[in-house]
Parts: sequence; structure tokens; C-alpha cells
Amino acid sequence: MRHLFIYDPPPAARDVEKNPDLLPHVDYVRRAVAHLSAFKTDDPAQAACFVVPVNLIHFQFHKPQIDPWDFLKNLPHLGRGPHVLWATGDYGQRKRGPYESFHEGRAYPHLYEWLDERFRLVLFESTPEVSPADIPVLPYVLNPGRPAWWERLLTPQPPARDLLYSFSGALSYAPLLPEAHIRGGVFTRMAGHGKDYFIGSPATARKRFGRRGSYRALFERSVFTLSPAGFGRWTFRLGEALHYGSIPVVIADDYVLPHADKIPWDHLIIRCPEKDAAALPDRLRSIGKDEIRSRQQKIAEYRPHFTEAGVHAMLAHALVGTPG
Repeated sequence: MRHLFIYDPPPAARDVEKNPDLLPHVDYVRRAVAHLSAFKTDDPAQAACFVVPVNLIHFQFHKPQIDPWDFLKNLPHLGRGPHVLWATGDYGQRKRGPYESFHEGRAYPHLYEWLDERFRLVLFESTPEVSPADIPVLPYVLNPGRPAWWERLLTPQPPARDLLYSFSGALSYAPLLPEAHIRGGVFTRMAGHGKDYFIGSPATARKRFGRRGSYRALFERSVFTLSPAGFGRWTFRLGEALHYGSIPVVIADDYVLPHADKIPWDHLIIRCPEKDAAALPDRLRSIGKDEIRSRQQKIAEYRPHFTEAGVHAMLAHALVGTPG
């Protein structure tokens, strides 16, 4: 049985976690570390990995910026084995991505030169540029304060869905992203709503549907949820759609779906190249009821993998080889 040595959070990490916009990223680390504590050892000689409760995105958005190497270099066991950090931001941290925007105030304006083979990253940004040692994870839905039994009460059977497809969110990040990018202008041209679809802002959704236009309600009402890339390749909507039983339509070139050894993604989701996004309505309308039902059944079957506990179990498997 392999074990993990888990460091206490460094004081500098606690200081940068005070940004309210980053609270979900704080929770991802805290909850994951709490789960991994079941495999904790206080003897560094028994440790397969050394877990550092530090999320790099906090340091990138902190003003003034702090380089975490200032305290990471003093970790007492840095030379003993791989040290695990979190990087749940929008960009790859080891190499530049193809769609990065260098606007003022962006995350990761520079790469960390010290980020070498001594470190493993737990990250959302899963692309071909990820190091083989890094661990991409699914951005599951956070349910703060809800006990584990609440998750089990959620039915895996989808409710009646009166919308074929929907998207509620920011349509465009132009001019920060190029025109060819799905959020560089393509989605703006797709915006609109009809009897069985909606693409628009949250304010427009509320105006059109009232309470049934809430962010959660649209997932529950939609057979398909459009899940485009933002500044990064990954999207929270992937996990959110799966959580509510809607079939994700992933529109993110170069995104490598995480946990592919555990989840047969091709049987659960629809993938669409960004260049073909404008043709999506016709494509979705051509999908037969049997295929839709099959994907919904697969989502229900694999639902335990999409929960917080499921993602943590897969992370533990990657780190210490437990069943997951």
C-alpha cells in the first residue's frame, strides 16, 4: 500500500486564498486534500508522493504577485519524491497554449521556470501539452455544506426535457480571443432562442423563461448542453451538464477529456470541432431518439464518477494506485 505525505498549508497560500472570485478553486483543493488524508503517512520514507495544498492560480491573480517558489524551495522533503500541486486555472502552466490571451490582468502571465519534474500538477487544463506526470481531473459540481447522502438521493434518470439544446453564459471574449475561437465571435452569431433551444446570456434566459431560465434549470431542461472552451480548453459545463443528466456537446479543439481510462467518453458526449459549431443545430436535430437514450443511460451509469467523491477516488487511484 502506497501512502501520501501531506504538508500543512503554507502561510503564504492561506493569504492568497482570500480572493472571493477564487473560492471554488480553494474548495477544490481543500476537499481533495481532505479525501486524500485517508492515505496519509507522517513518515516521508513511506510516501509515494508529497501533497502540497497550494493552488497556483491563487498566486497568479494575487496583487502584488507572489512567486510560490519563494516558500516551495524550502519544503523539507523536496528532493525525496514527486510533489503534488494544484493548477485549476484556465491555462497550461508548463507550456503556452494555442489560444492564450495576453491581456492585462490575465492568469499566468508568465511560466514558472522552477516547475520541473519534481512537481506533479492536478489540473483542469487537459491538452496534448500536459506533462505525462500531471493529472487532469474533471471539474465536478461543488455542493458546499451538503452531506454525502444528498448526492445518493439524486436520481440518475433525466427529467422531462423540453429544450433540445441550450447555453447560458458569456457568448464572446472578443477581441481577447481570435475570430476562429468558439468564443471569439462564432457563438455570438449563434445566439438566439426558439421553441426548443436557447443560446444567450443568463439575463436573457431569465427574461425569456423566468425561474425556468436559471443556470441549473437550463441543464435540467436540455437534452444537450453546449460546452464551449473559454480562455482555457476545459469548461465547468462539462461536469455540470453530466451532473444534471444533460448530454454535453464539447466544442473545444485540443481538449483531452480526463479519466479516459475510466470513462468511455465517446458513448456519453458529443464532440464538435470549433470550425463546425455553426452547423450544430442541424447536427443535433438529426440525432435519433435511440442514440439520445443510449447516451443518457451511459451518463446515468457513470454518474458516480462525476460526483465529488468519484473524482477524488480517481485522483487517489492516480496517486496511490487505489481502486477508483
